[in-house]
Amino acid sequence: MDYLAQHTTIPVPRVLGHGKCAIGPYIVMTFVEGNPLSEYLRDPKQEMTCLNPQIPMSLLKKAYSGMAEIMLELSKLTFPYIGALERDDAGTWGIQKRPLTFNMNRLTQFSNIPPGVFAKKRFTNAADYFEELAKQHLYHLSVSTE
Repeated sequence: MDYLAQHTTIPVPRVLGHGKCAIGPYIVMTFVEGNPLSEYLRDPKQEMTCLNPQIPMSLLKKAYSGMAEIMLELSKLTFPYIGALERDDAGTWGIQKRPLTFNMNRLTQFSNIPPGVFAKKRFTNAADYFEELAKQHLYHLSVSTE
């Protein structure tokens, strides 16, 4: 989030501290004023979260415009590798380690898949990265009992 705050106009909270404790990892950060987009888009008549069919088109356009602006800002950030963004001791940002996706994290947490199954390298192109993601999904299918 520090990188996004320094290199984009995306409003992100400032990280005050982070670490690990007995119950797991934590992040302490400042509060960013605003309301969750889901509050505006969700159908209040439905128990399950779904898009409100009565939402004014102007509000929907504003929401999608805001999301598009964020995606455009993110697309301007370029790196020589696909992986985990880190700041070194000198304060320089770079891709130093393999990517850790949400799916990889969930697979190790809930499917008892060891982290060693995943590639340990940074990727130089999207094709290799997406091939690795496909391999992860196939591996999960091969060991899944559901």
